[in-house]
Amino acid sequence: MSKLGIKIVISYIIITVVSTLMFIFIVRCAMMNIIIDEKKDNLQDIAEFIVNSINDTIEKSGVDKSKVKSENDIIFYGKTYKNCNLKIVGKVVKLPLSIFTVQSSKIDVYLLDAQEKVIFYNMDNDDDINKITSKNEAIFDKKNFYTQKDIYIGKAYIGSILVTVGEKNLIDINMQIYTIVYGSFLITGMITFAMVLILKINVLKPIDKLRENISQISLDKDLNWKNINTRDELEDMNRELYDITTKMQFLTEARNEFFQNTSHELKTPLMSIRGYAEAIKDGVFDTQEQQEALDIIIDESDKLASSITSVLYISSLEKHFRNIKNAEMINIYDEIEELKTRHAFSKIRNEIEIVNNIPKNLYIEVEPEKLNRIISNLFSNALRYAKSKIMFGFIAEYDKVHFFVVDDGKGFENNEKEKVFDRFYKGDDGKNGLGLAIVSSIVKSFDGDIKAYNSKSGGAVIEIIVPRKSYIHY
Repeated sequence: MSKLGIKIVISYIIITVVSTLMFIFIVRCAMMNIIIDEKKDNLQDIAEFIVNSINDTIEKSGVDKSKVKSENDIIFYGKTYKNCNLKIVGKVVKLPLSIFTVQSSKIDVYLLDAQEKVIFYNMDNDDDINKITSKNEAIFDKKNFYTQKDIYIGKAYIGSILVTVGEKNLIDINMQIYTIVYGSFLITGMITFAMVLILKINVLKPIDKLRENISQISLDKDLNWKNINTRDELEDMNRELYDITTKMQFLTEARNEFFQNTSHELKTPLMSIRGYAEAIKDGVFDTQEQQEALDIIIDESDKLASSITSVLYISSLEKHFRNIKNAEMINIYDEIEELKTRHAFSKIRNEIEIVNNIPKNLYIEVEPEKLNRIISNLFSNALRYAKSKIMFGFIAEYDKVHFFVVDDGKGFENNEKEKVFDRFYKGDDGKNGLGLAIVSSIVKSFDGDIKAYNSKSGGAVIEIIVPRKSYIHY
């Protein structure tokens, strides 16, 4: 498990344990209050039952309650382990021990006189009958878990019943609390184990795979990429990282190939220029041949300058910056017509027909140099493959416009249309592989898009799609 995974697991366990302890503390307090209230109600019921039993015993003894005027008419005497005797206005009443016996062995029952002295009691685990002599002694260590019920004969107060239970003897409360604590820890432990297992499967294991994928990223080696199937951000991140890596590998490979091709293309004209220049210097050529050699030198120099210019220009378009200050309102139809005129006087395939289907009132606000590069690069690309005709077209929609160039050549082959806009990609008859890449970069500076496909007749189509914004006037 990774260091991050260990930190996550430890943090989760700490949070779970702390949360559980807080939950147990709150539940324990709540349960304690509820159970204590129930216990107090139970003590009240016991005290009331004993008082009623004493009254019933006195009632059955035939005492004339009307003669009882005060507590002085009642005398407690004859206390034994089995009963407690009362003399009420001269009549003896025996109170059996069974009256004070409670089902729960943890309950202590005390019979108090009017001065709250203990007359008789039935205690849990009592060893010394003279041990308790007053109410205060009876409840001293009971922590207020007690109830007291007064005894009246007629209107005369003769004493009371005190029922107590110590907190340390509340076994049922402790057992319930312990059950809650142990049960909560057991459930928490099971939940924690399950969550850690889920966390490991769904988070930590994918993170380890992602870390391994990142550690073996290389631009010049094959990738042993591991898939992550979590259907969440980790899977998306892994896929995006793979796409970025493969794209970087492709660009690196294409750039290396480009440098090799460029080196060859630069070396070839340089060698040609050098060879003809040395031949002229050595006087190898006559006057006519010398003139032809100079033309070749000029032509090769132009090719060399064009390659270098393309490389520098595409580097300047890295950020797709559109310079509004240098923009002019240019009629695209007129630009195509000027291209047709130049081509008619050109020596390069001037038999190819150029069809201008651009509307005469279509204007674009653009830097002249960029528009010229778009048109010339698209035309040059089409001219290399066209058989007899090249057409410039235009379609307007509500929110965008489409420019396209169509030739009647062989069209794109072998998924070539997916690569033609990649920098450094060069087709079979291409030059340096930067012409359409330059067009793509310029189009993107206008927030536009560009795509390549084959027409129904089989020729190649390059289509530019630009939002219909303020710089398009039609």
